[in-house]
Amino acid sequence: MQFYVYSNTNPASKGLYPYLLDVQNSLLADLKTRLVIPLTAQANCRSGVISTLCPVFNINGEPFVALT
Repeated sequence: MQFYVYSNTNPASKGLYPYLLDVQNSLLADLKTRLVIPLTAQANCRSGVISTLCPVFNINGEPFVALT
């Protein structure tokens, strides 16, 4: 699998960004940090989605947008 999606556990941001997309390459696996992209419900994107920049993921039957 190329990417992993994790539930956001930060109480300050998990309401708007319930999931985080881990995009860090395995070449950097020794780092103690991760590079993630927040995912928000597609309904939060009022002006539409540029799908080539901000792909939409289906998680538990709901569309979520990667805020790249």
